[in-house]
Order: sequence, then structure tokens, then C-alpha cells
Amino acid sequence: VQDDLTMEEKPIRIVDRREQVLRTKRIPLVKVEWQYHRLKESTWEPEEDMQRRYPH
Repeated sequence: VQDDLTMEEKPIRIVDRREQVLRTKRIPLVKVEWQYHRLKESTWEPEEDMQRRYPH
């Protein structure tokens, strides 16, 4: 917990993948399980954003 009472959440694992299709492009999404959250609270995030924020 930080001074402003927030916590940095870190991804634990990728649970699933899918593509969101818009009119002219496709956006790869990943379903992320987050630290300190249950599996059913996983969220869909753009794959590119996750790679940029959490490289390895």
C-alpha cells in the first residue's frame, strides 16, 4: 500500500485471448488475472497495452 492508499496491481497470468473486430481493424485482447483479485474479476485488456506496460 502506497502513501495515497493505493496498491499497484500486477498481472499474474493471461487467462484467455480474443479479438475485438471493429469496422476497419481488429484489436487483440487478453483476459488478465490480477494480483489480489479473484479469477472471476479478471479483465479484458488490449494486448499491445499489456506488452508495453509489462514487458518480459
